[in-house]
Amino acid sequence: FALSQNVLVAAAAGNEGLSGSPIHYPAAHDLPGLVAVGALEAPDLSCVDFEEQKINPDVSYSVGQGFTDNGVDITFKPFTFSTGEIYDLGNASITGDDTNKSLYPNNINGDFAFDFPLDGLTLNYFNGGGNENLEVNNIKPIENVDDLSSLDGKDIDGVTVSIPLRAGIIRLEGSITQFAIGGQELFIDNICPIRNSAWRPADFSTRGDYLDISAPGKAIRSSSPSNIYDDYEGTSFSTPLVAGALALWREAKPTETAINLETELKNAALALPGFLPVDVGAGMLNLSVSP
Repeated sequence: FALSQNVLVAAAAGNEGLSGSPIHYPAAHDLPGLVAVGALEAPDLSCVDFEEQKINPDVSYSVGQGFTDNGVDITFKPFTFSTGEIYDLGNASITGDDTNKSLYPNNINGDFAFDFPLDGLTLNYFNGGGNENLEVNNIKPIENVDDLSSLDGKDIDGVTVSIPLRAGIIRLEGSITQFAIGGQELFIDNICPIRNSAWRPADFSTRGDYLDISAPGKAIRSSSPSNIYDDYEGTSFSTPLVAGALALWREAKPTETAINLETELKNAALALPGFLPVDVGAGMLNLSVSP
């Protein structure tokens, strides 16, 4: 009845994603104009800076070995020379001092694997000489260059490589699940995900083909009956964000139908690479687009 009166309705998708995602009403009703809302979370995406690693001249890593830094698994794989020769006798070590550590992969590649697709990353590097390898999303053959700056502007599997200062900083933009880098006199540090890479479906958020859109729903600061503020989670906290967005759309277009405003809101959503509509609907609520 509300929709027939052109009233906008947002409904929480439910919080049973860890219990098999049973159908949740009223969000699951097949009613055009009803916006079913899932919850997103942003895990801590600290930079891989090697500061938690120990500097020990007697410790190095060879092919097949590795470690974890700030939640990212790093393993080491063979280096590729400019001749195409695959070399598996290199080693990597942690170098620097207690206040500034970096990774030194000598004739070996450090392979970084991520739990979910990133929208991009940046890293600092210094090349002291020799050629270098760069691999993105396991695309073969591995790029082998005299200097990484020569890759500026190159596209690798939809990921754009840019060297903003022509040296010292690499920026990779695009969907990234893995990358590897190594050299002969190469030092790397501060591998930092681009921040909007963080968003993914909250574990508790109910999945389903009726899901329309998603919004932040974890660690949401809100008021409580105790007259204080606290952090909350649930699709009940992502849904008011979408309701607020619908109100802005209604203000901008007071005579538009609920169905059309739902469509516009979904068309403006930010895509979340690596996730399906049953996980996030059309994507993440986007208020940077004017109604």
